[in-house]
This record gives sequence, structure tokens and C-alpha cells, in this order.
Amino acid sequence: MEFFDKRPGDKVLTKVLEDGTVMAILGDVVPDVVRLPSELGGHVVKVLSHITASCIAKDCDQHHHHYRLDHDVGIGKINVCGCPKHGFLWYKGG
Repeated sequence: MEFFDKRPGDKVLTKVLEDGTVMAILGDVVPDVVRLPSELGGHVVKVLSHITASCIAKDCDQHHHHYRLDHDVGIGKINVCGCPKHGFLWYKGG
């Protein structure tokens, strides 16, 4: 499995290979899996579904990608919203 680096709002996913070359994926890609931050256990979890919806940050009026993640990691159902202004916003939900 290959992991790529992504920041909220990025349209390009990148990975630096051992020889220094860069592999990139262009476009709006929905990942198969994401890695939870260490505060949430650091697990790699499957993306179950994806929607574009309003940001969960109160001071952001934009629409972003929201991913519903597999909840079989013992911490309940987790979602993530990728906001270019606030970063990845992790939240519990159905």
C-alpha cells in the first residue's frame, strides 16, 4: 500500500521516493484509507463514504470534503473534514 501526503484543499497528492523523485496524483481523489492522528490512536482506517458539505468550523462558510471512516478501532464513528483554513477537523458522527 502506498501512502501519499495531503493537506486540506490540495488537488495534488505527493510522495517522495527513496531516490528523491516525486510521485504525484492529480485531481480530486477520494482515499481508500486515512491515518488517524496520534491523539486518536494513529490507526489506519478505511474510508466508508465521502460527501461535500459545509465546513464544521463556525467561522468558515466554505464547502469541503467530509469522509466517514470505519469505526472498528474502538473509539466510535469518526469523520474528518478537510478545511484549507483550519486543517483536518476530526469529529464523531454517524
